[in-house]
Amino acid sequence: MELRSLINFGQSLPVVTGINIHLHEDGGIHASLAVLRQDKGIIRTLYTSADIYSLVELEQRLLDHVPENGRLHINIEGKGILIKNLPENEKVEDHRLLLKTFFPMIQEDEFVTQVYSGSRRSFFQIARKDILSALKDVCSKHSWVSFSLGAFIAAPLLPFLDGSDLVVKNYVIKSEDKKVSEVQIVNSQEPSLPSISFGNEVISPNTLLAYASAWYILLGSAELKYSDWSPLVEAADAYNFGTHLYRAGKWVMVILLSVLLINAILYFALQDTVKGLELQESLVTSRYKKESAFQQQASSLEAAYGKIGWNSNALPIYYADQVAQLIPVEIQLTSLDIGMIDEALLKNERKQVYQASLIRVKGLTENPISLQQMMQSFEKLSWVKEIEDHRYHHDQRQNAGVFEFIIHIK
Repeated sequence: MELRSLINFGQSLPVVTGINIHLHEDGGIHASLAVLRQDKGIIRTLYTSADIYSLVELEQRLLDHVPENGRLHINIEGKGILIKNLPENEKVEDHRLLLKTFFPMIQEDEFVTQVYSGSRRSFFQIARKDILSALKDVCSKHSWVSFSLGAFIAAPLLPFLDGSDLVVKNYVIKSEDKKVSEVQIVNSQEPSLPSISFGNEVISPNTLLAYASAWYILLGSAELKYSDWSPLVEAADAYNFGTHLYRAGKWVMVILLSVLLINAILYFALQDTVKGLELQESLVTSRYKKESAFQQQASSLEAAYGKIGWNSNALPIYYADQVAQLIPVEIQLTSLDIGMIDEALLKNERKQVYQASLIRVKGLTENPISLQQMMQSFEKLSWVKEIEDHRYHHDQRQNAGVFEFIIHIK
């Protein structure tokens, strides 16, 4: 069911409609209509009419004055409604047994039945299902939930009325102990029938059976019981399902709106806190980005050292420090290459291969003896394997000896 349909269904819930249809001998009908609305325990009349003379006109009145899916109770009386009075004080509620007893020759599945338990006796009524079937199209836009036969539909109103006789169009309904004791068929078409007071409502006798039909939806009646008719059972089940669905949907909407309201309150109440957290998050993110950049740079450098061949990025610094500690003041370093490119391979095969286990030392000295002593000190270091390719010559322009040698790392 769509949201719009749910809303429309909700609007129809408090509205109940009663219809009374009198079947004439000539095949015509005379219908009356009463539309009531219940709001917070108060029931008021929205619309009544007693001048409907065709099913087409009845359908149009329903469309004009009753919300879609609104509940209907239809009472049928007049021609075609057969009634049997049970003996006094005999209570039989088995409709099938009564049907076989009073009408043994008819087809059971072609009739609907009704039993009303009166003050002194019960009344059994039947009608052909064809009569009800003819009304289905008229009620297609609404929820036809129940039906009744004859004038006994007035029974739910009797406890609220004064007097023992209730005079309505075509009937005099006699009562005892607020229950129907007898129904007399009369010719009461004169407009002089008195109105009937019902609480604050003044009801025309021409619409009372329709009014009572609407009240039956609200009050029900323990004394009035009718047989099941499958289209009506299905319609009632569909209406009950729609009611449950509407109420469930309403509660879901209430919960959603409550959650949204709570979220809005929390948002405005914690707005300053949220802004502070956002600022803090921004600072942390900025710091994290900087640290990530440094970490990435360090990782790249470490990866480069790994490709070169050192197990740790601290080793080049260590070697440089060891060499620097052994340089005497008489010697001036001009170049210290920790790691060397294989020049022969580069020249012959044009491949750059880095030799991490070689250190090239270049410098100037005026004292060859100091140079010799320095090289001997290098050879004593634990990480030095050997020293080779020692070169030395005197440079006239610099007026000093130029030296170069290579240290092999273990």
